[in-house]
Amino acid sequence: MNPPEGFTLHVNWNKNIIPKDKHMKCEVTEIMGKMIKINGVGFDFINKKDLNTTWEGWIPKKSILLLKEI
Repeated sequence: MNPPEGFTLHVNWNKNIIPKDKHMKCEVTEIMGKMIKINGVGFDFINKKDLNTTWEGWIPKKSILLLKEI
């Protein structure tokens, strides 16, 4: 969400598009080594409802925290 200076993952893997939401409902669409490609929709975790934002892209496995499997 707030990549450090010199961080190039979003530039190199996601056409410079950064996810806007901290919480997302995601579907894994591809796995390549230590990277996972997802399709996701923003999610309001406190009120338990979907948001009107979507994002598709690659995320390092170590950056994903699974809060709940649905």
